[in-house]
Amino acid sequence: KGLRVMAAQAAGKVYRLRGVEVRFPHEAYQCQLDYMSRVVEALQAGQNAILESPTGTGKTLCLLCAALAWQHTEHSRLLAEHAQHRAQAEAEAAAAGAATGARGDARGEDEPVTPAPEPEPEPEPKPPLLVYTSRTHSQLTQVVSELRHSNYQVRTGLLGARSQLCLQDHIKRMKVNSCQTHACSALVMKGGCTYRAHMLDMQQGNTTVLDLLRERKLCDANVFDIEDLTRIGAENNVCPYFLSRDTVVGGDLLFLPYNYLLDPKIRGTTLQRSLDGAVVIFDEAHNLDNSCMEVFSADFKSSDASACIQECSDCFAKLQKGAPGTVDADFPPEKLLELKKVFLALGEAALPLAAAEFRHGDTTTPVTARGGGFVRDLLRRCGMSDEAAAEYEALLPQFIQALQDSPKESSLSRFADLLQVVLGVPAADLERNFRVRVSPLTEDKYTWHGWQLCLWCFSPAVAVQSLADTGIRSMILTSGTLSPMHAVASELGVPFPVQLQNQHVVPSENVLGCILERGPNTQVELSSTRAKRCETYYLELGHIIENLCRVVPGGILAFFPSFSMLDACHAMWKNGSIVTTIEKYKVLVVEQKGAKGIQDSLAKYDAQVTDPRSPGAVFLAVYRGKVSEGIDFSDHHARAVVIIGVPFPNSTDPKVQLKKKYQDELKRQWLASNGGGGSAPPLCGSEWYARQALVPVNQAVGRVIRHRRDFGAVILCDGRYKQSEYKDALSGWLHSSLKPYSFGPLISELAQFFKRHNQRYLQERATAAPTAAAPRQSPLLPDMPQLPPTTDTPPKVGLARPGATAAPAGTPPGGKKRVNSPYRSPLQSHAPDVKNPGLEFLEQVKAALSERQMCEFRALLREFKRSTGTCAGEKLSLSTVDELASRMKKLLRSDELWRGFMNNVLPEKIQSYVAAPPRKKKRKSSNGGAQAT
Repeated sequence: KGLRVMAAQAAGKVYRLRGVEVRFPHEAYQCQLDYMSRVVEALQAGQNAILESPTGTGKTLCLLCAALAWQHTEHSRLLAEHAQHRAQAEAEAAAAGAATGARGDARGEDEPVTPAPEPEPEPEPKPPLLVYTSRTHSQLTQVVSELRHSNYQVRTGLLGARSQLCLQDHIKRMKVNSCQTHACSALVMKGGCTYRAHMLDMQQGNTTVLDLLRERKLCDANVFDIEDLTRIGAENNVCPYFLSRDTVVGGDLLFLPYNYLLDPKIRGTTLQRSLDGAVVIFDEAHNLDNSCMEVFSADFKSSDASACIQECSDCFAKLQKGAPGTVDADFPPEKLLELKKVFLALGEAALPLAAAEFRHGDTTTPVTARGGGFVRDLLRRCGMSDEAAAEYEALLPQFIQALQDSPKESSLSRFADLLQVVLGVPAADLERNFRVRVSPLTEDKYTWHGWQLCLWCFSPAVAVQSLADTGIRSMILTSGTLSPMHAVASELGVPFPVQLQNQHVVPSENVLGCILERGPNTQVELSSTRAKRCETYYLELGHIIENLCRVVPGGILAFFPSFSMLDACHAMWKNGSIVTTIEKYKVLVVEQKGAKGIQDSLAKYDAQVTDPRSPGAVFLAVYRGKVSEGIDFSDHHARAVVIIGVPFPNSTDPKVQLKKKYQDELKRQWLASNGGGGSAPPLCGSEWYARQALVPVNQAVGRVIRHRRDFGAVILCDGRYKQSEYKDALSGWLHSSLKPYSFGPLISELAQFFKRHNQRYLQERATAAPTAAAPRQSPLLPDMPQLPPTTDTPPKVGLARPGATAAPAGTPPGGKKRVNSPYRSPLQSHAPDVKNPGLEFLEQVKAALSERQMCEFRALLREFKRSTGTCAGEKLSLSTVDELASRMKKLLRSDELWRGFMNNVLPEKIQSYVAAPPRKKKRKSSNGGAQAT
């Protein structure tokens, strides 16, 4: 029962931190011990913690091991207390029974004795609940993978959406979550979902279907991710979506995205667990403030009001026909007519408000807004009192359920979201921390066609306080970029007594940080401010990446502030010769929009970087996208990260302008109250604005270093990073390596840096003990099919043509059959458990030679093949072999490389000839005979 810790200690180390034994799968660095110690400290004291640790320091594994160790220790303590109380109760019951028997003896045998009632046994205490949240399901999948690497076994629970778990194809293809919810409910109600029906047939009392599958040996897993649940559901003909609810019931460690926990509506309907005494962990918490504000924000448009009127009419018609199972039997249909009048009045009231905000193309006039309480006043003016609003909030789900057969998203659900925020937040908080803006919906700068009511939450503390009111024990925030911590604590509105800013595990000499103010054309200043973006600026960025491709091995990641700028640069580079030049050295990959586009881009990039015959790839991506967060670009997947510009939010966005004003008001109030009585100072508007730009920069920078032996370069292509306010906001581990460079010295420094580290990298690989080559999982796409072992012959670069058939073995690309050659390719396939010396030799040559020398090396290889008679019909030319051997030895320079060439490339019959002592040439003597010289 409870948490089971594996007994095998040989799998890792045991560290005693603050009285808690933490099992770690390998020897921990000092920064990892510091991190785990702070986690244990916060959980023991029941306090909140902010823990910043750079990407690549193993913070996820440290967090899991420390939290699970504390959970096991705390559960053991609770079980001991329970056993003590039980023994004490049994002793008291025994004493009471003995006293009752003695009184019976004194009264005599004929008098009846009423036995004392036995106390009901208290149930054994469960382990404290751990709730682990992150921004996306893909990030949670990586966390589950880390958990499997630990020495702990624990029952986990996982909550997912229908879009990931539903087995009904027509529901899974729907793009709107609310449509999926309504379609699923309708199908289940009609009995059309065989997966859910099978689950209901299997249900036995309080036993979950998941436990029944375990009893029948149909499922033996305790740790689940999305793929596991989908597979188990498909194999056993049960619904993975509802099966995920079963994992939550018996799980001691729950995994779920942010919004499942922050949104009170989702938290109440899907979690189905008490959070009293639970520990809540927010991973990648640099996004937490924005997620909190989004959960408590809502909007409602004129088109929604019109659609709500139509939906009320449709629902009323269904009630008149007596549609079963839609609403309560005692529900008066007249409520729908009253609600229609509210929407009509709302449209009439919002129209003049939107007209007053129309700017006629003027972008200089400041944006105005009202306090959040204005929405309540507006609804009262439209005929909806506070009591009526509460009544409609309870009835709206029934209206929406009656319309669940509609393929479109219900506009009534948008109005329900608005009411939930208005009625769920106290009036004082609504007025202070929310802003309302009624604005026109514009087609261009000079025409508009409707209105939009936006209710924006500007304080993350609203969502955090709602979560804290559930009785959680501790809240832990962790990420690689949480500085300044006082600003995070101030924004969230709860104290964080335990704080940590950790150092990186990588040595400073493994990182080359460069600030580049100008590119090859010294007349062009590198700055991405909108006023300075022009054709010459875009071309200069292309020339920079073009030159980096010549000296940087493996993969290069280049991040742009927006998709519009990325697309503009890519289009301009394609029209010129920049893309052609880049693809002479590396394959160019561009991030695509949408989930499928991103997966395709990552798959293409991964295939090029992992192919030993490929020179690598360049990935053009955007800040705040999937590529910049949550993906492990280790080793050759990212030898350089190029930071283009500073990704500030759009300064003309009304929401951004109002948030800056809100922060300035908070700062003035804090100063007026003499420092807020010791509370953390809030950020002013400009400080908040700068932090919104530099947090995604730090996330992108973190892609380059992923473990202790990793190395790489960070190139900041913007002169503003020389200024202290920008430089100081960058990740602390980068500061010691960061220097300004001009373009020419930068390229030279990069060439020396990678030559030095590549040699060490190859030496470490050569001296590493050989291990059995298991199927290799792509570090970029953990949920994609596994790649073949690295010792197998790698796939050819490029995409196969649709419908093409495989050519016979030995057929070259031109189609002509060649004679089997004794020439041994360095890429020759080896057994899975044997190291491939040809591949190692090729890597050593690449590290030692420049790009120009590599071209000469390949040309000499081709000459060797022709001269040694490896093609059909050719004769062996020993004189040419002598000349080529001399040129190759001169090119390789190193005796070690020359021996590697002899052993791994040349056929055996040529080896003996080339390795023989120098042969004497013969010339004709003056009398016609041969004379040795």
